Amino acid sequence: MAYFGKDIPANAEEAKARMEKLMEDIHAGGRDVWGAILDMPFSGERRSKIELKFYSELIPDLYMSGLVPQLYLSAAQSTAHCLAGGMDESVIYSFSIMGLNLGEQGRFELAFRYEDLARDLCARHPDTFGATRGINGIVWCNMHSRSHPRDIAAYCRQGIQCGKNCGDLYNAGLSYGPLMWNSQVLGADLAAVAEIAAECLDFSRKNQLEFSVGLAEAVQKGWVEPMASPTASLEPMDERLALWESRNHVASAGSYFVHLALSHYYYGRHAEAARCLEAVNRYLSGLTDNVLKRQWYAFRVLNALRLYRGGLFDGGAERLRAAVDPLIGQLETWAGLGPLLQPYLALIRAERECALGDIKEARNLYLDAIETAHGQGYLFLAAYANESLGELLLESHPASAENFLREALELYRRCRARGKEIQLLEKYPDALEEGRKALAAEAPEQPETLPSLDTEYLMKSALALSAEIDLDTLLDRILTVMLEATGAQSGFLLMLEQGQPVLLAERRVGQKTGERRHGMAEAAELSPGIVQYVLRTKNPLVLDDALAAPEFRNLPKVGEARLRSVLCLPLLQQGQVAGALYLENRLSPGLFGPDKARMAELLAAQAAISLENARLIREMRQARDQIAQLNAGLEQRVKDEVAQSREKDHLLIRQSRLAVMGEMIGNIAHQWRQPLNALGLVLANLKDAEQFGELTPDYLETQVANGRRLVERMSHTIDDFRRFFRPDKRKERFSLKRR
Repeated sequence: MAYFGKDIPANAEEAKARMEKLMEDIHAGGRDVWGAILDMPFSGERRSKIELKFYSELIPDLYMSGLVPQLYLSAAQSTAHCLAGGMDESVIYSFSIMGLNLGEQGRFELAFRYEDLARDLCARHPDTFGATRGINGIVWCNMHSRSHPRDIAAYCRQGIQCGKNCGDLYNAGLSYGPLMWNSQVLGADLAAVAEIAAECLDFSRKNQLEFSVGLAEAVQKGWVEPMASPTASLEPMDERLALWESRNHVASAGSYFVHLALSHYYYGRHAEAARCLEAVNRYLSGLTDNVLKRQWYAFRVLNALRLYRGGLFDGGAERLRAAVDPLIGQLETWAGLGPLLQPYLALIRAERECALGDIKEARNLYLDAIETAHGQGYLFLAAYANESLGELLLESHPASAENFLREALELYRRCRARGKEIQLLEKYPDALEEGRKALAAEAPEQPETLPSLDTEYLMKSALALSAEIDLDTLLDRILTVMLEATGAQSGFLLMLEQGQPVLLAERRVGQKTGERRHGMAEAAELSPGIVQYVLRTKNPLVLDDALAAPEFRNLPKVGEARLRSVLCLPLLQQGQVAGALYLENRLSPGLFGPDKARMAELLAAQAAISLENARLIREMRQARDQIAQLNAGLEQRVKDEVAQSREKDHLLIRQSRLAVMGEMIGNIAHQWRQPLNALGLVLANLKDAEQFGELTPDYLETQVANGRRLVERMSHTIDDFRRFFRPDKRKERFSLKRR
């Protein structure tokens, strides 16, 4: 590069200063850098092409070696050279590094424009060295801000295939790194991460790619092997770490310690996790701002909160807040850009509330974390959040705790987290006895009959339902049993009244049963369409994922409530539909397997019988009470009729009096009308006298006296009528002649 007058200084401060000056020049005056580059024709000048070729080889090595200031300077020089007319497809990688640089400065809008430019150029020039390196840069440096891990993994696969097609095997091998990391972040299938690491190792060794060999080994030794078993022995890594450091492969070393910290954390070895997280500081230059660095931020917070809860944190609550709150602030900024960190941030909020706040609020936040993880497809994190909530509720709400622990076990199995499955079964043998037996049996196939049903639980539950004759208590017991037996998040019991389903009771995990008497539309998690289907067909309905079921996914409530696992059972009485039981869990698809569905059917059959018995007993009691009330109230009814007759007589008398009073009030009004008119004339005379200058003191006194006489006359009229209505008024004789 010195030959071109653009040498890259070894001094980091000098490189940084030159880079900052060049970045200002590139973006000066609001220049449309991206539009100019996107439509720029390729350079044919030989010197320019050689310089671009040097940049295309230099920049990836600077990144992998952790020489960040020199990396950013090289990318800026390459971009400036491109703007001067030296453009070809080999410069694409530079734009991803420009986006990385701006992203670390918090200038995300500019960073995203460089990422979009690089992606557009890769799409325009597929199966080229420039596109392979460009995709490699994007998946290492840019996509984690806005994209989902699943989409990043798919783009990694595209970059690997692009490199194989054009022969750029080095950058194809490098794209395996983000593929492994984002698959681990997603946690949908831990065995798939192991398979990708093995694939990367085989590809890299076959093509003698030392750097990507280190990336695969870091994931295998830091994540795959430790997560296989809670008691897995860790292979000594001193020699390999020394080799990586000697070759400046700091990204591999940093990746190893991040993944090892995660495996320690998930197994509850928080002191060991803290040491690994601290070790990452030595290799941050090789991680720059990629997905592992952001995950490192998240687990520094999570592990500190667990250390505090375990009494291992060095300091009190204020010191903990001072340590974690700035990191949480940075995570919130990143999570606001895209989905990748949102499930981890939701878990952090729950863990922080559990450590420093209110336990009841922490329970709600754990539920939010579970829902967020499920919504993004982070199965392993959803399992861990269920496990954490189960542990929190174990003493205060053991039944609910067992539901969450069972859900965690099921999710660990689905994402093939064998080590966590073993640990959970060993840690909670009583709560997870059924799962423990299944693990010990190692049976590859499940029998087609019902041996997996808990017959003892079934018998106890059926007896409890049949023994209850009070309808209100029975409603509560039915929903309690159903939620415990199936692991549902909420349950609803509906009965037909005049041919229409009426919601009688509803219950959610951790809440009391609420009695209702209203239509289905008022329940947020209940889909009327699904209930009507079951009532019409008289058959049970099990939906593994309502959002994906073609017949039901377009129903309004399915989309609004984001329904996943749904189990709806008809309540049959003498072959006729009497109602329905509706169970749902929005946190996990595929929850109601054959065993749970069959258990629920058997319990629903008993519930239908018990409901009919309770209804008949209630009606019998109501009829008996009505007869007793009729016999006891016959005399009272006669008395009431006599009293009503007397009341009518009194009413007629009162109405007669009111009529007389009305007539009398009319007379008063008549008597008042004349003096009121006269009083109005007095006032008018005063107004005229004042207007024409005739308002003398004598005249005013005369008019005031006239007004007083009129008022006294009106007052006498009131007094006369008041005396007329007095019941104790004495008769007086008077002479009309004298009057």
